[in-house]
Amino acid sequence: MDNWLPRLVRRLDSLDIGDWTRSDVDRVLAELGWSIDVEDAGLLRTDLPGGRAGLGTDLDDGPVLSVPIPDGTDLRAAWSLVQEVLGRPTLRGGPGPWLRWRSEDTTIRLDARSIDLLPTERFEMTELRTFAHDPDACPYLWCISDGDQFLPGDRPVDDWDELARRLGTTVAGLISDLPALGELPVTLSVHGRVSEPDEEPATCYFKFGERGLRLEVPADPWPERVEALTALGWTPPSGEWITALTDDTFDWVTTPEGSASFAAEPGADAELAAHLAVGALKDLGLTPQGLSYRVGREGESLSAHLPSVGIAR
Repeated sequence: MDNWLPRLVRRLDSLDIGDWTRSDVDRVLAELGWSIDVEDAGLLRTDLPGGRAGLGTDLDDGPVLSVPIPDGTDLRAAWSLVQEVLGRPTLRGGPGPWLRWRSEDTTIRLDARSIDLLPTERFEMTELRTFAHDPDACPYLWCISDGDQFLPGDRPVDDWDELARRLGTTVAGLISDLPALGELPVTLSVHGRVSEPDEEPATCYFKFGERGLRLEVPADPWPERVEALTALGWTPPSGEWITALTDDTFDWVTTPEGSASFAAEPGADAELAAHLAVGALKDLGLTPQGLSYRVGREGESLSAHLPSVGIAR
């Protein structure tokens, strides 16, 4: 991979795919030295490891070229090699996870299965149309932008149960994807104002680390609501409310040293974490419309987008 992947990226980045007519396809394949497989017009014979690549013939239907990544390839290592050629990715996100390097005409996308060449405008318009017209579809669960990238708007939510469901799905995706990209530690905070605008907002913190997920809320403004939060599954240790999931029993514990492992059933555990966070915020009299979120790590705010959650950035 150390040799062929950077060479391939340079070749893909230099291509002019035009309108991807048959003459454009023939011209690009001639530049690459590849040929269409005589037994399957959707496959190409290449000089790459594995000897095959995928060929797309419709600009509105996914990548025009798709090169498989060998099994067992470390995504972070592949990312590093591509970044040496193209610089930092424009977007990284999931589920997947995936990374994208965007130019005006084409986008190069990398995930654990393949490296793809996509027509930028057609690809992004397809994502936006799907997001706008299909209530159950989002182009991604999460992404982090490294520039002035246009991103779809959020799909607002006004129901607490629906918010818990969406938040649980997104948290499960983050649990799965962030370690593969080496993004840890990362904190997702969900917050809303309880009283005066100049007072600190009520906040729940989802802290994603090497040992799993830790869920926290500060002591204020919850100290008068011990009974309600205890009924939800929270227990107050010294100074702050904390709940965490242990590796062995999957019981919720309250020690500051507690941590979570989501290797067994990340979806179920994320759902429980979302339920606890939503329950705590709801108990303060907040509304889903009054919530917002922020994603960051220590000393750094990340330009992150969670379109399916349904609350404001």
